[in-house]
Amino acid sequence: MTDPSDLASIYIIPDFVNRKEQLAILWKMARGEIEACLALIGGRKGMGKSYLLQEFQSECQDQGGCVTLIDFENKNWSLDYNGVITRISTDLGPQGFEPLTQASRQAVEQIEAQRLLAQLNTGLGQQSAGIAQASAPPQGNALPQVGVQIGGGSTVTGPVIGRDYVQNLNWIQYVIQGDDPFVQELIKSNLTRAFQQCLAVLTVERKAVLLFDGWDAANQPLRDWLRDNLFRWVLNRQLPQAMVVVAGNDGFDGITPARTLTRLTMPGLPPDAIEAYWIEKRGLPKDKLAEVIDLSHGTPSVVTLLAEEASYASRQTPA
Repeated sequence: MTDPSDLASIYIIPDFVNRKEQLAILWKMARGEIEACLALIGGRKGMGKSYLLQEFQSECQDQGGCVTLIDFENKNWSLDYNGVITRISTDLGPQGFEPLTQASRQAVEQIEAQRLLAQLNTGLGQQSAGIAQASAPPQGNALPQVGVQIGGGSTVTGPVIGRDYVQNLNWIQYVIQGDDPFVQELIKSNLTRAFQQCLAVLTVERKAVLLFDGWDAANQPLRDWLRDNLFRWVLNRQLPQAMVVVAGNDGFDGITPARTLTRLTMPGLPPDAIEAYWIEKRGLPKDKLAEVIDLSHGTPSVVTLLAEEASYASRQTPA
């Protein structure tokens, strides 16, 4: 039987489970000690996947690493390819993303040209005014405007293309919703190609760690885009020093097995580890231990919750 004190040092839950074995594998990937450059972490909720990614991100940042963590369950940002491009390029810093700046400029011009054609086709009446109104950025988020000369002196407006290319990408995201499907695909193709060029240059010079949590919350178009583009580039070593980690509750359909792909499991806590945590770390009574082991099914978050409840109850009990 494993010494409970040893298990307590492995399954630190402050208050959660410290996945040292899985964390060590991620660091081997980061240092190039193993061939894998893309890791899939599967397991049911409450097993410590998010904690593992957050801990790895924190350690990378402490060492000055180039790292980003995207949680698809966070609804405060756009859940599409453009949102991912914007987030990664923002977190990794603007240096080296000039091709993306150029692609965003071209996308603005394509959108404006397509909208102008729509206005010309519908005349200058009420329908035209409606289209012009629909193409304006939302009130309160207006961007600086610049005239764009098209054809015989007609001028339409779009955001100023400056060093902050993220403004362009955000504006594109706003207006692209109702545009022609052909224009949408053309813009997606151009932005994706520029994004790859930027990452390819960046990852020659330095390590880039891209972490994705909540894979199940990502919509299917976004999953397809990531699988067919970013994940494929990484697995094929087209991004020399890029590393990707993806965490989710279910399977990862469509991601083809490869030598550069590894899968990490998040097993439940064995009874020995729960006992070590419950008694040695938290100082809780042993008479509740069997019930905790039975109720938790080895799920770290449940063990933690039960420990918090027991600790609170003991503090409320009169001496």
